[in-house]
Amino acid sequence: MSGDGKRPKEFSINEVSQMTGVPSHTIRFWERDFGAYLHPSRTSGGQRRYSSSDVDVVEQIKHFRYYKKHTVKGTLEELNRGPLSNKEIENAVDEMARIILRKVMEKIAQSR
Repeated sequence: MSGDGKRPKEFSINEVSQMTGVPSHTIRFWERDFGAYLHPSRTSGGQRRYSSSDVDVVEQIKHFRYYKKHTVKGTLEELNRGPLSNKEIENAVDEMARIILRKVMEKIAQSR
């Protein structure tokens, strides 16, 4: 529980998918490969519930798998290293911004 007595927010797999852009089936697959880091709780009905830290892990895995093009083994090695440094986060954001800009420019060129 959080300090104000409210229950911390938990997210469904669909909400996590929408927040991160990672398909639900991929998140379920990642639970197997990265179970030491990604372990959502379950409701009494068996539905997954992801914490904010689980969402952070999904984002980190996405970064290593999609942008750094790491294998599962390479991603595990990165996760074992610990959290990203501020410089690594800044570089990742810059890299994503370049990718988005390139895609926007391609769309503009296609529409002409």
